[in-house]
Amino acid sequence: MAKKEITPPVFPSSDIYQSAFLQLNGNTPQLSLQGGRVVFLHDADSSLYPLLSKFNDNSEVVPLSKFVSALKSLRGQMISMRPAR
Repeated sequence: MAKKEITPPVFPSSDIYQSAFLQLNGNTPQLSLQGGRVVFLHDADSSLYPLLSKFNDNSEVVPLSKFVSALKSLRGQMISMRPAR
């Protein structure tokens, strides 16, 4: 009997701002192209939902320069995933 691969649970998001915040807090996304759109896949571990709560509540101050840098990095990765024309 072949071993079945167990994949860890993931949290899909299409919000680049949310993904940049999660990346700054240690949950780096994997990018996936799904139907012509890029989706950010974050590990759904025990730290994810408290971080999402902090993002939605605006309860944590994030250094602006680091946040902008994370946004630019994610946008660059998204652009590099575009199919060649």
